[in-house]
Amino acid sequence: MLAGLAVDQEADLIFWANQRHIECADLQGDKRKTLVSGLSQPAGLSVLGNYLYWVDLEQQQIRKIHKTRGGDSESASDRITQLTDILAVHAPTKEVSFVFANIKIYSNPCPL
Repeated sequence: MLAGLAVDQEADLIFWANQRHIECADLQGDKRKTLVSGLSQPAGLSVLGNYLYWVDLEQQQIRKIHKTRGGDSESASDRITQLTDILAVHAPTKEVSFVFANIKIYSNPCPL
């Protein structure tokens, strides 16, 4: 069962997640490889810069991994309840923001 899908047009890569692992391939479907396995409940995928982000439903946090090297994943957030999906957005100011589950969190909010 597909748990997430993301495309990185700049790097010519497509990423997908199922219930246990995340894989990638080039946009022609070649050079397929597993980036991380042994996952519990990944959901949603989003690419930003050199990293691939996803929601870990069991741990209730955002995780990340290098998009081409793979390896061990690391937490990109504290525990956040009721996460279901994620969208990482590159802002012109180079601040990173995440949009998920009808909540928008900014890493560097603008002062009012």
